[in-house]
Amino acid sequence: FIGVWMASRVPYPVEFRDLLSRFRVLHEPFESGMKGLGLEKDVLVMVDDPPALKKSQPFDLIMVDEAHHIYAHSQLRRVIEPYVIASRSAMLLSDISQTSNPGLTFTAGFEIVRLTEVVRNSNRIVAGSLPFR
Repeated sequence: FIGVWMASRVPYPVEFRDLLSRFRVLHEPFESGMKGLGLEKDVLVMVDDPPALKKSQPFDLIMVDEAHHIYAHSQLRRVIEPYVIASRSAMLLSDISQTSNPGLTFTAGFEIVRLTEVVRNSNRIVAGSLPFR
């Protein structure tokens, strides 16, 4: 979960709360809308955004993780794509080998970057990557 990852990298509680106040998460079911992140008794929680904040587009950065799953389903794509198009910058993170749709297309205008080096180094991950080297 991205919030836990951020918490491990921001050393001061005040800075972390400020970072959380600017961060939004959209996850299934997408119809429930964007959620903010907050702290309740030092536990990371998702919170509903105030209605005025929901209208504050565009975002500086949109990151779509597992984009190959989202863009493979037209109803999910229709929910996420307006955010991607309106944002100042966006990244679609995808592993095309994990989709059953070989003709999958993403939002136009993105530069494709292929990562070819395995940087995780557990024995299992290294062993699994050997056939692709």
